[in-house]
Amino acid sequence: MFNIPFTQYLMPDGRKRDVSISRPKEIYDKVLDIIDAGYRFEAEVLTTGQVSLTITGKDEDVDIEVVENGPKVPLAVDNMVNRFWEAVKGDKNV
Repeated sequence: MFNIPFTQYLMPDGRKRDVSISRPKEIYDKVLDIIDAGYRFEAEVLTTGQVSLTITGKDEDVDIEVVENGPKVPLAVDNMVNRFWEAVKGDKNV
């Protein structure tokens, strides 16, 4: 398993902290491509108890998954990474 870095925004004031989610090498390799292209990964626990996971570009979020906090989070990360990577793999920057 390999650690994917996320910036987590904490309630109530949006303080930042570095966290990571362990995922298989196949996902990690795609994450490295995405990070090398200038994107970053962010997470936030919403007031609903759900988790917002995003891939963020220079000025905006480019992909998002919202999921219940708990055991579904790793699969949501995989889904988001795979979807974004597939959508842009033809782009020379990813």
